[in-house]
Amino acid sequence: MRGTWLPECAYRSATECWRPPLLETEGQRRAGIESFLPAAGADHFFVDAHLISGGQPLGVLADGRFFAAGMAHAHHDRKGGWREPLEAVGVSSEAARAEVFAFARHPRLAEQVWSSKVGYPGDGAYLEFHKKRMPGGLRYWRVTDVASELAAKENYDPAAVAGRVYANAQHFCTMVKDVLREYQSRTGRRGICVAAFDAELFGHWWFEGPRFLKDVILTLAADASVTLVTAEAALAGAPADKIMRLAEGSWGRLGDHSVWLNDQTKWMWEVEHRAERDMVKFTRALPWRKDARIAEALRWAGRELMLLQASDWPFIVENGSALDYAVKRFSLHSERFERAMEIARSAGGGPLEEVRLAEMREHDRVLAEVDLSWWE
Repeated sequence: MRGTWLPECAYRSATECWRPPLLETEGQRRAGIESFLPAAGADHFFVDAHLISGGQPLGVLADGRFFAAGMAHAHHDRKGGWREPLEAVGVSSEAARAEVFAFARHPRLAEQVWSSKVGYPGDGAYLEFHKKRMPGGLRYWRVTDVASELAAKENYDPAAVAGRVYANAQHFCTMVKDVLREYQSRTGRRGICVAAFDAELFGHWWFEGPRFLKDVILTLAADASVTLVTAEAALAGAPADKIMRLAEGSWGRLGDHSVWLNDQTKWMWEVEHRAERDMVKFTRALPWRKDARIAEALRWAGRELMLLQASDWPFIVENGSALDYAVKRFSLHSERFERAMEIARSAGGGPLEEVRLAEMREHDRVLAEVDLSWWE
């Protein structure tokens, strides 16, 4: 893996005095997200465009040399491609050479595919996701009008879909070419268009999405004016010549972290940070390298901690879509974390504790490669 999609496209740079939100603790230095990626084999990731447009230029690379921002002010203009979503940038929290690079999702292209209100998924001919026939849960209706009530939805007509998919795909391909053409005309530089989405959009939220992707790929592959490449190949073919300290943020509503961190979810963060603090404390204090039973219990505590920290739970609480489910899952992982930590502190426990660990193994068979050194 050379590239990675960070959770919620979120990023933060290094800070000298970081404190967990909502907890009264002593400030500590915390490294930027980019510092963790090389150890995992990753050298690039994806962000929303405002993290680059709001970033701080640190310097440029030219002829194999690094020039700090103060010496490279002439490059800080639109012709140099600064703060543009069409070029990868080196990411660093301080003026230094970058080991990791960021690609920005192009905002216009992203909205055109993602939005159900102004984008393609809102086309009236497409299958309506939200209306189901019960029992069974099958969908027989089309979007009709994104503003209409579910009761007003008309029957889905598969024969009417192919033409709409083709038209939407051609429109999207034209947009890509227009964006790249305008950028090259304005800056004299070749741009890289990034349109990145959750995989669940295609075929799940947007039933016709896979057919749209197929038409887009076939159309662009046959067009000599553009080149379809992976992000890794794009970075190799057009190395980033700018280094920036990215703005902090995410792809959430408002572009910050407020979807996940707000008055409705405050209690969840208090639980998470206390659990994280305990995980660090006891991983450092307990002799898990010498005692396999303690190591096993701590590894399960680590699994439950990461499941507890999933961004889905506060997101669902904030939007209210399945509140009871989110609270139940969050509380369950919190309870299992405490149980595993209690077993670890009691030096692995006895037969009853083994039964409790067996129950955890039965329910949470993910994150198999937990390394306790992560918390040391």
